[in-house]
Parts: sequence; C-alpha cells; structure tokens
Amino acid sequence: MTTTTAAGSAECCQASPPTPAPGGGVQSVGEFLLRDDVTLSEKLVIRWQFRLCGHFYTALWNAIKRADEENLDRLAVGFPDHVAGFRAWAHGRPYSMGRKLRDMGLPI
Repeated sequence: MTTTTAAGSAECCQASPPTPAPGGGVQSVGEFLLRDDVTLSEKLVIRWQFRLCGHFYTALWNAIKRADEENLDRLAVGFPDHVAGFRAWAHGRPYSMGRKLRDMGLPI
C-alpha cells in the first residue's frame, strides 16, 4: 500500500531521491520529485524509470507492465496511482507522460 506524506510524495520505494541541486532549473531527478506540479502518479513512474524502488515495488512494476487490461484493473484496486501512472506512461494520448516530463525538464 502506498502512503502519502504531508509533502504529497509517495513512500513507495526504499531508496531516497538524490538531494536537489541548488539553482532555479531542474537539475536532478531528486529535485523533480519535489516539484508540486508533478502528480503522484508521475513521481511513481519517475522512481520506477530511474530504478529508485526497492524489491517489492520493482516486482510490482514488473507485474504491472506484464498485466493485461483485466489484471491491470485488479492491480489498480490496491495500487491505483501506480497503475494510473503506468497507463499514462505507456498509452498516454495525445500527449505522452514521457514527452510531458521531458518538456518540463526531466533528463530522460
């Protein structure tokens, strides 16, 4: 189960993001994860794509990316933000999450 802290970030992964770099622009993944204009689902996908998750969540992401639609719906009952993030990442139309994050300055 994903818990959300007062800051709105998901406590889903064992590894902490890198410390944000000083300055105005997005310079690291850690700084990007602290942004208020990035949704929880987007932050979860970023953690997955940059391999910042522990063993359980790595296995969860593997199950999500291999699941058919029926099983994705089942996984979404317990992990709605993860599945929503995956769907936006994999099938986002007309504007993919990857493109959105790149346009916002994430180094992907």
